Amino acid sequence: MDKSRISIELDMKGTPVALLWSMISSPRGLQQWFACSVTQTGKTYTFGWKSSSATARVIAVREEAYIRFRWDDDEGTGAYFEMRMGYNELTDHILLRITDMVDDDDLDSARRLWESQTDALRRVLGCM
Repeated sequence: MDKSRISIELDMKGTPVALLWSMISSPRGLQQWFACSVTQTGKTYTFGWKSSSATARVIAVREEAYIRFRWDDDEGTGAYFEMRMGYNELTDHILLRITDMVDDDDLDSARRLWESQTDALRRVLGCM
C-alpha cells in the first residue's frame, strides 16, 4: 500500500528545550501524551493503548534535536515517524515538527490523531 507524508508544525512557546526533548524521547514523557504506556529496551519502544500495542525502533536520533522511529510493521518499507525540534527566530520560540508516513487511505484519520495527541502535549506543557 502506498504511503503519504504528513507534517505538523507546532509553536511550543516558552517550553525549555530539555523538557520538550524529554517529552518526545523518554518513555515517561511519551506516556503523558502519546500512549497509555511506554517501555524502552535499548532502541526499541513498546507503546500501549487501551486495546492495542505496537513496537517501534529508533532509527535516527540527535540529542535535543530529533528522534525518528520505524514501526515494526513498516520494516523494509522506508516509512518512519519523526519528531524534530527547531527554533523560530522571529518569535524566539521552540518549534516541534512531526512527520509521519501513513497509508493513503488513513491520511485524514492519522492527521486528526496527531492533532489530538499534540493538543494533549501542548496542554501538559502549558503552551496552548
